[in-house]
Amino acid sequence: MSRIKVLIVDDSAAARLALAALLSEDGGLEVAGTESALALASMAREWPDVILLYMAALGLDDIAFLEELMAVRPTPVLLFSPHLGKGAEMVLQAVFAGAVSVLSRPEPGLGRSLHDKAGELIDGIKAVVRSKRPVAETGFHVQEEPGQGKK
Repeated sequence: MSRIKVLIVDDSAAARLALAALLSEDGGLEVAGTESALALASMAREWPDVILLYMAALGLDDIAFLEELMAVRPTPVLLFSPHLGKGAEMVLQAVFAGAVSVLSRPEPGLGRSLHDKAGELIDGIKAVVRSKRPVAETGFHVQEEPGQGKK
């Protein structure tokens, strides 16, 4: 079986390297990374099976990237953001634009918290790729932040 090609899109080189190192521990993943401004050009050389998109500022540039990506070639996108509670509206816009899953990510100072998320990310990546269903039917959902449960 061929390895799953994962592209990490994050404007922080340190975060890309840390996340790539963690994900690369799984021999079934082939991990690369780039900053958002270069993502589509990078993908023109080799298209990934899954994109892990970090939305730090939850800006319209990220939404525009998702919309352009889905117009060019729909590809599963796992959104990784520290703003699930504060930026819920933008997170929902990202889901409507094509993200299939939204996971919380700790703020900078990645450390152990990011390491703890690695298994969850790897499982999510593999599930999306193996589902063979259209992006909209993967069944992934927005993961609530701790303490942000339903009332």
